[in-house]
Amino acid sequence: MQKPLFSTKKFLCPGVGRKKRKKMIHAMKRAMALVVTAALLLLLLPCAFAAGAPEVQGAAVRVRAGETVDFSVTISGNTGLTGFMIYVSCDTDIFALDYDTEKASYEVTAGEKFQNGSILCAKNGTKGWIVTWVSSTPVSADGEMFRLRFAAQEGAEAGEYPIALSYSAKNTLDSGYTAVALDCVNGSVSVAPQTGLFRLGDSQAVPGGDLNLTVYVDKNPGLAACKLYIDCDPTVYTADYIGETLQCSVTAGTVARGGNLICSRNGSKGYQVVWQTNTDTLECGAFFTLPLHVSAAAQCGEASITLRTDAANLLNEKAEAVTAEAISGTVRLRECLTENLAYAAADGLSFDLCVAQGQSVTLICAGYSQQGKLLALKSASYTGPYSGTETIPLSENAASVRLFALKDKTWVPILPATEQ
Repeated sequence: MQKPLFSTKKFLCPGVGRKKRKKMIHAMKRAMALVVTAALLLLLLPCAFAAGAPEVQGAAVRVRAGETVDFSVTISGNTGLTGFMIYVSCDTDIFALDYDTEKASYEVTAGEKFQNGSILCAKNGTKGWIVTWVSSTPVSADGEMFRLRFAAQEGAEAGEYPIALSYSAKNTLDSGYTAVALDCVNGSVSVAPQTGLFRLGDSQAVPGGDLNLTVYVDKNPGLAACKLYIDCDPTVYTADYIGETLQCSVTAGTVARGGNLICSRNGSKGYQVVWQTNTDTLECGAFFTLPLHVSAAAQCGEASITLRTDAANLLNEKAEAVTAEAISGTVRLRECLTENLAYAAADGLSFDLCVAQGQSVTLICAGYSQQGKLLALKSASYTGPYSGTETIPLSENAASVRLFALKDKTWVPILPATEQ
């Protein structure tokens, strides 16, 4: 056997003893192994984490007691399926499915992209139902997998009911008939109350400023039309008119979108808002916002603004009467320049501030030690109309704080000293 032209060991470690050279070579081999391992990991990581499991999600829908609602299950990030078995668990004393005797299956409808397979729905005891789909052709599209038409029992208590989703790992397969992992996100069905509730939200403004009145639907029994009144003095709270019409500017909230929303004066009593759509909505949330201008002569304090319903004009899509109540929050016009001290924090002073239209104010927050020594001063300026809660920060941990305003070139304390 021909000898190498040079010794690798001597080449790598010239002039080093045998024992020491062996240790150095061993250490270099370990280092090389670590480098190779790290390189392999870098190559493998993008493949290992490039794709997550497909997500299966249940819908969030609303229904009235005694009526039906379609509950959809959708998929996103679909990597290709030839079969799935999804468990739909819910309160079967509240929700039911019709049974199709010809198909020997509870009624289920495959989604548009899953029409090329066979789908069945079976009862899973008292837990709910099992939906099974198989196909000879894999489906890799995202979208609706299937939907169930739940019937809510008569007399079902109002509230939100969870619809839990899970799957059978061995019966959910890809194009190679290999098990596919799924991430399941539960859905819900909300049963509407028998009596609705409208609420005028809390709001505040300053004389000469703007006031946004927002009405919410907290409970929705199923509305397609309604008429509400906002009672106030329209000479103190004035709305913007739309062009040359008698309609006032109003902004639709999430509940009113998709319908026809009109606001107009209600003589000397205030304003009236009419909303109408073709189909019932069971959604809750912001209904509409009415922007108003507040007279500069308005009296500060709690405003006389109330919300009420027109019982004859609360209807569902069948023109049947719907029952709903109305409550009013607190609408407040704030004093200018300042009001009550809200709270004092260890690192600054928080306070309620109100500045009149056309006015400006510069405030100083002073922090003092326990011995009364001034530790820090922080200033801030505000221009009206303005109303809100402000904080002037102090870097030092003051034992007490005081707030001053500049009046006639003199710093005047406007709030009492507050101990920390």
